[in-house]
Amino acid sequence: MRKSLLGLGFLLSFMTFPLAQQVNPFLLPERANSRINASVEIAKQLRNMGYNRIAVVYMETSDLCALFSASLVASLKTLGTEAYYIKGGDGLGERLKLLQPSHVYMAYFGERPPAEVQTQFNQDLRKVLEYDRKPSLILQPSLLACNGLCKRCSCGRGPLFRPSGASHAQLCL
Repeated sequence: MRKSLLGLGFLLSFMTFPLAQQVNPFLLPERANSRINASVEIAKQLRNMGYNRIAVVYMETSDLCALFSASLVASLKTLGTEAYYIKGGDGLGERLKLLQPSHVYMAYFGERPPAEVQTQFNQDLRKVLEYDRKPSLILQPSLLACNGLCKRCSCGRGPLFRPSGASHAQLCL
């Protein structure tokens, strides 16, 4: 009996049992492929418009934003544009100082709730604005649909993207 149990234990140690995995529905091929295709087209447009030294900052809690950003950077590099892939959140300011991009593409959208996207975007936008070189901002078009992101500037120069709590003098140049 003892030998049987030891033998069974020995055999079971070599067997693998599939573990239940939580699948992110936003990373299924039918959803991810459209984002990848969009990133290739956006890369072509950025290249044709003369953008270079682009840091693509993505929302740290979004797998879909990370996938889109990686695809955008790969496409930009394939087209001969200098581009970097940067995770938002802690350490963003230090990475910007290290890479010194001329432009920052903010890739914030996707599978997270709009309030979370807005909060993370506001936090990371503040970090980008604190960066001493003040790169131009390129915003993901879907950011315009976020809650109250686009506000009218009182100086009459058009729409202003203002993180909550930022003063007019900080953002309207």
